[in-house]
Amino acid sequence: MKTEFEHPSDVTNRQWQLIRQLLPPRKRFGRRPIHRRLIVNGILYVVRTGCQWRMLPKKFPKCQYGVRRVSAVAD
Repeated sequence: MKTEFEHPSDVTNRQWQLIRQLLPPRKRFGRRPIHRRLIVNGILYVVRTGCQWRMLPKKFPKCQYGVRRVSAVAD
């Protein structure tokens, strides 16, 4: 994964180190993991630009992953 910014909403390496500590540990079994930083960047992209989840650029994971994460946090 690139560490340089592709979008102004992407988190810096320093911000990611702080956010990463707040996330629950990954499960050992199940589906292939998706890089959590991409999910966070996708969520921030939607919040900052106001675009629809389905209109995210291809670099981000499918919209369903971001929607699930936001729903889990909101509950």
